[in-house]
Amino acid sequence: MKHTDCVGQISDQLHKSKFIDIYFISAVSLFGLLLSLIYSINGSNFIPDKCIASGLCFCESSGSSVLKQPVNTLSNLSFNIMGPLLAFYYHYRKRIEKRQTAMPSAFHMLYLCLYTLTGTASFVFHATLSKAGGALDIIIMNAFAVFVLMYSLREMIQIKKIVFFICFMMLFSVMSAVKLIYDMYDLEIFAAVLSAGLLMEIVILYRTKFSAGKSFFSGIGLFLVSFIFWFLSRKESDILCMPDSILQPHALWHVLNSLSMAFLYFHYLAVPGKRI
Repeated sequence: MKHTDCVGQISDQLHKSKFIDIYFISAVSLFGLLLSLIYSINGSNFIPDKCIASGLCFCESSGSSVLKQPVNTLSNLSFNIMGPLLAFYYHYRKRIEKRQTAMPSAFHMLYLCLYTLTGTASFVFHATLSKAGGALDIIIMNAFAVFVLMYSLREMIQIKKIVFFICFMMLFSVMSAVKLIYDMYDLEIFAAVLSAGLLMEIVILYRTKFSAGKSFFSGIGLFLVSFIFWFLSRKESDILCMPDSILQPHALWHVLNSLSMAFLYFHYLAVPGKRI
């Protein structure tokens, strides 16, 4: 079959099937960025984030432009670009290739919404270095961590969807309240919940003799590499800190994390014994 015929067949199949997920994730991405830019323009009225006082604002010099940290801010576009592409991949995999998909559509939509909003929230934070931006960043990170925990729990004990979403909202609400009311132990709470979810996933993989862990461990590897860049570029005295450089290690943290979370998504999609 000619290449043009293949392209035409794919196009016809996409038009014949429902792809509201692609539209929705694209809308979340575009409108999120638009609102972020509008919010950033009013920067003179922001309450500064606590990272400014502690000197832990991830190294890049803070300018007076609309984007306080341009490189760290724009690197978050990797999430907003990848989100719709992952939605298309889900659609293509399920409807065109007819490959079995382990992740139900409701969880697929929620994951990609959180994936895209992770980049949007970080975009707001680095664009403004504001208290509100910092809170939004942590809250969305917490939502993602809760998803990972609950999805692993769902796989482990086979809980129903309604139970998943109720527990998800309850835990997410508690973590958000702790952030907004006490504003303490942000990263510690996030790390504890995310680590619990990932450890549960490893237990699940152990039960299947790691026959389905290629994408999962690829994502973990990327995250560990990105963590090195994050840890060594938090403040000016850190070894990788280059405040005035266009090469920002924290920006690389963003890009590598977008790839790491994409690999975790591939892992959730794949069926044991038929991993991508």
